[in-house]
Amino acid sequence: MPPSLQSMVLLLTVRDGNACRHELDRQRTALEAAWAQIPGLHSACFALLPADDPATPEAALLFECTFDGLLLDFAPTLYQAAGRAFDALFAHTGAPPATDAGAFYRFLSANARRTAAFSTRPQVRRRLWIALDWLRRLAASRAVTRGSALNPEALEARRAAVGMQERAPGVPTLHVALIAPEATARARLKRALRELEFGADRAELTARFLIAGERLVCLAYPDEIAPLWSERMSATALADLSSIWANTRGFVASTGLRRRRRERRLEEFLLDYRVPAGAWFCARARLGNA
Repeated sequence: MPPSLQSMVLLLTVRDGNACRHELDRQRTALEAAWAQIPGLHSACFALLPADDPATPEAALLFECTFDGLLLDFAPTLYQAAGRAFDALFAHTGAPPATDAGAFYRFLSANARRTAAFSTRPQVRRRLWIALDWLRRLAASRAVTRGSALNPEALEARRAAVGMQERAPGVPTLHVALIAPEATARARLKRALRELEFGADRAELTARFLIAGERLVCLAYPDEIAPLWSERMSATALADLSSIWANTRGFVASTGLRRRRRERRLEEFLLDYRVPAGAWFCARARLGNA
């Protein structure tokens, strides 16, 4: 029987985003080399999420990993391979250094966040429900106008930062949007995320979502380069993804547009709101191509 696949995500507030970014740059080579030597590790990623809005003034450090087996068994191996680098990065969140593998496991376990898994193969009934609910909510909120969470300069900076990472498949696609200001947006978003899991294929997670404060974070390790992945996701899961991101700022969907126009709008949103990974590993990709 094959080992079970586990996924863990941490999102920790950092006190000084610039200092943390410098440390992440300094530790990148050591982290990626260590991850490549760990048996059973499928993916790993560190990224610094920027402060895009006064409602979320702090930067945040994200860590994700997907691995075989139990965290209790995996954490000591991760600590032995890269414990010093983790201590150096987690110090920017106010966490003390782990004294041993047991302390490292307890820290990971205490700070792990639940994510919603998403697959592009949902059940037909679920797809129909999402489509109808999305249409109903769009009709009810047509008069609501939301400004983009990012100004043109911030969008251009993001495009420049992630553009160098598009040459190889397997590079993590990390997408961060801000939840819409309407009072009911968060509740609708949570319901849409719960609906995602009805048809999720645990053996092949297409993407994972995490609500963290005012942020909605999406992380995937696509087999294609980012533009091709965004095109495929928009074509195969337009209603599913629109039902989620309709509750965020920056994404505007309209039932009055032809399907291809709506797909294109979602593609642009997926690409524009990415955040670069500071250090990453994917068992399906070669780090030398990044």
